[in-house]
Amino acid sequence: MDESKEIMEARRILQDMSSTKRERYLAEQREKWIMDKNAIRAAGYDKGKIEGKKEEKIEIVKKMKEKHFEISDIIEMTGLTKEEIEKI
Repeated sequence: MDESKEIMEARRILQDMSSTKRERYLAEQREKWIMDKNAIRAAGYDKGKIEGKKEEKIEIVKKMKEKHFEISDIIEMTGLTKEEIEKI
């Protein structure tokens, strides 16, 4: 991963520049935080947000269909395809 290489290079530079234990400790903690953040994303944390938005759209489509909105209007308002809307 390019980001990993960048982090490793930044760490090396920071260690070279850092003259105290505290400065090295802070740099290591920052690196750990970045790696943890990336691991959370990779594990699908953000996927839940996306799924939640899909569920909201489904509920909106159901209500629009109940009120007899035209499919073209539902497509325009939700960004879903005709096929997706017909499945709901």
